[in-house]
Amino acid sequence: MKCNYKIVLFDLDGTLCESGEGILNSAKYAIREMGFPVPPPEVMRKFIGPPMGQSMRNFCGMSQEQAEKAVALYRQRYNRIGWRENRLYPGIEALLKDLKASGAKLSTASSKPKPILEHIVQAYDIRTYFDALVAAGPDGFHSSKPEMIAQAIQECGGAEKREVVMIGDTHFDADGAAEAGVDFLAAAYGYGTKEELAEAGAVWFADSVDALRPYLFSNEN
Repeated sequence: MKCNYKIVLFDLDGTLCESGEGILNSAKYAIREMGFPVPPPEVMRKFIGPPMGQSMRNFCGMSQEQAEKAVALYRQRYNRIGWRENRLYPGIEALLKDLKASGAKLSTASSKPKPILEHIVQAYDIRTYFDALVAAGPDGFHSSKPEMIAQAIQECGGAEKREVVMIGDTHFDADGAAEAGVDFLAAAYGYGTKEELAEAGAVWFADSVDALRPYLFSNEN
């Protein structure tokens, strides 16, 4: 198999990992500890993907100071329990293996704080497939997807923008890819909705990990 791209970038939550349970349980814990009402399920779902501090402000109405305290509480539970409430999507390891065998360079571009991301990819034994791990800053607030995409391209040795694809499941990933000028492939099996992704300009949708393959590989003749 030949990969259609020189560099393939992955979001983590909702793309590589089915991590919603641990994220949401830890977010609810932090919100309750802060004395705020837990938003309804359709709003809580939006906590998966963006930086947690940003979500605490946007969806719970917390001030910056309150959001910082909530993030610290979130991490207390997530680092202890939440990261274990997580699993790789079926087919991910096989996909990563085939991409590496094709000669593609792989990196993450995730809003997860880097120490946690590194812990997860090591724990699920997929670290060896990645040439770079790019993630958010440690404070849980500062996370620019276009900047992460640019950094990942650089750490993978560089490429023309047309040789790079970002795979993600939310409009943050789609918007970041558009701003960075690279292709975007929607992991529609993740936590974002197709409507949200389409509004962000996504035109390629994969309803499963295996459905990513026709966009990523071409048969060598």
